[in-house]
Amino acid sequence: MRRRSVTTEESEDQLDRSLGVERGPNGEPSLHDFLSDVAILLTETIPERWDILPIDPTNGFRMLIGVAPTLRCRFVVWCRERDEATIELVDIEIDSSSGFDAGV
Repeated sequence: MRRRSVTTEESEDQLDRSLGVERGPNGEPSLHDFLSDVAILLTETIPERWDILPIDPTNGFRMLIGVAPTLRCRFVVWCRERDEATIELVDIEIDSSSGFDAGV
């Protein structure tokens, strides 16, 4: 069975708070930049790799750690299985600190 990943209201609020509509003054990604760059990862990779994603023992969420080199940021996506066919993206933490070097 093919799973699908969906955002939650909380994860959408988190992205809205973390990223602006425009790029930041130091090139920090906008919301559109981030979602455009990682959309396939969020919709395809998480469901495909669900069974091998690490599980946080404190809350049972699975996590995917990723890098968006073109945006010079790294991120962690926390997710959980809502039902057999759906994975909820519960939280997305983004680090676009100036000291980050993605090799670009």
